[in-house]
Amino acid sequence: MKKGTYCVMIDCSRNGVMNVGALKRFIKIIADMGYNALMLYTEDVYEVEGEEYFGLFRGRYTSEEIAEIDDFAAACGVELIPCIQTLAHLDTLLRWHAYEDVRDCDDCLLVDEDKTYGLIERMICSVSKHFKSKRLHLGLDEAYSVGKGKYFERHGQEKQEELFARHCEKVAQIAQKHGFLPIIWGDIAVNCDVNINGCTVCWDYYTEDAVTFEEKLLRYKGKDGGVWYAGGIITWLGYAPYNRFSSGVIDTHVSVCKKHGVDNFIVTLWGDDGKECSYFSALPALFSAIKSWKGEVVEECKPEFESITGVAYDDMLLLDCVNDVGEDIKWQNPNKYLLYQDVLLGIYDSTVDKSIYPRQFAQTAQMLDSCVKNGVFSYLFEAASALCRVLEIKSVIGIKTREAYRKGSRDELKRFLVEYGELKKRIEKFYCLFKSLWYNENKGVGFEVIDIRLGGLLARVSHASELISDFVEGKIAKVDELEEKSAVYYSSEFIGKAVYAPKYRDIVTANRL
Repeated sequence: MKKGTYCVMIDCSRNGVMNVGALKRFIKIIADMGYNALMLYTEDVYEVEGEEYFGLFRGRYTSEEIAEIDDFAAACGVELIPCIQTLAHLDTLLRWHAYEDVRDCDDCLLVDEDKTYGLIERMICSVSKHFKSKRLHLGLDEAYSVGKGKYFERHGQEKQEELFARHCEKVAQIAQKHGFLPIIWGDIAVNCDVNINGCTVCWDYYTEDAVTFEEKLLRYKGKDGGVWYAGGIITWLGYAPYNRFSSGVIDTHVSVCKKHGVDNFIVTLWGDDGKECSYFSALPALFSAIKSWKGEVVEECKPEFESITGVAYDDMLLLDCVNDVGEDIKWQNPNKYLLYQDVLLGIYDSTVDKSIYPRQFAQTAQMLDSCVKNGVFSYLFEAASALCRVLEIKSVIGIKTREAYRKGSRDELKRFLVEYGELKKRIEKFYCLFKSLWYNENKGVGFEVIDIRLGGLLARVSHASELISDFVEGKIAKVDELEEKSAVYYSSEFIGKAVYAPKYRDIVTANRL
């Protein structure tokens, strides 16, 4: 088989910056699997000379850390490829007043502004000093706000496609000036007349139908510099991965890519909305992807996976099961929205099947407990099991509370106070285990968000218990939250069925956060 670039991309920009020790462990594992490249997706979490706010309070990699990681990767036969952003996805940088002159609106830089290209040149110059690779991923995806803010105020309406193409070519020229072959995400570029003398990436994480994906891929054919494929292993929907679904999608895409002579592929691991999921939990799908690309059968290679990771392939797949609360689960994420939703207001209560969820979470916890003995990754199973124990109670306690309140049954509500106490203990245990997981894999900066989320959850459960106790004892005449009428989330077809709810801010409250 023709040798291509077999690359893993890890997102280091969504609060969790993998620490150097964990990153070395990860590199060694993927190298043993057969990958020969790793992209560090860093929006602003790397040092740029003269830019003190770049990655400030974000756990940025120092130049010394990048050099250490690069040297280690090279020794393992892995090319460390920088992967940055040069247009959109820069909201954490643009929050600082120092960058007001180069901010268009939302997360986008201001195109056609000399100061913008000065900043981008400093970014690329810093990358050129810190990485050995002569390939640079410039990002340039999902730039939906380009030209809609400060640019519009100054210049009026202009077609976004033309703005984007002009900007891409300017940035690519800067990259080439510093000796890089440019690579860009292709979701916007495919619809524009862009010439970067580099590579365009066709990314797709969800399309299960081969014909539909083939039609998409063919739109990229003929792009200058060739087309790369990027699939994704779902690690961005809470604390649990989706190895099984993602492997199936990637297998389908790989067969299409081979048919059309696409030789280079990337498997992405994103940490959207806070990187709650360990990237090590995606190892089964990473293994499956490289085997699929090389034409090998995963089922026949499972002993190799265990030899590389120290964990049985099928055991590692059990980490997916945190979401298994019904049939046809694809990318729905009850692990996240049932954890964070308000215990009294229950935005997602209509999606819960009371007869299934508690029992299913308890059974999954037992399965995960049986894997805790699995050496170096035992902490993954412990944390996942503890989460299931939380959800065993939390998935239905709000529903039961509301039903008892509506009936006016103070006796039932009084009995539920014991469950609230047990729920607090389980949340505290999960918090401790996840904190240990986090510091095992990531830098400390970023965990303050988890502190806020899980700390807020604990405080809210305590407050709910106090409100119910006060109502039972007659200290208050009503509980305002329970006076609210519940509503069906989405529509009636989703009653008792898991849904897709990726953002904490939309889960935890219907009010402004």
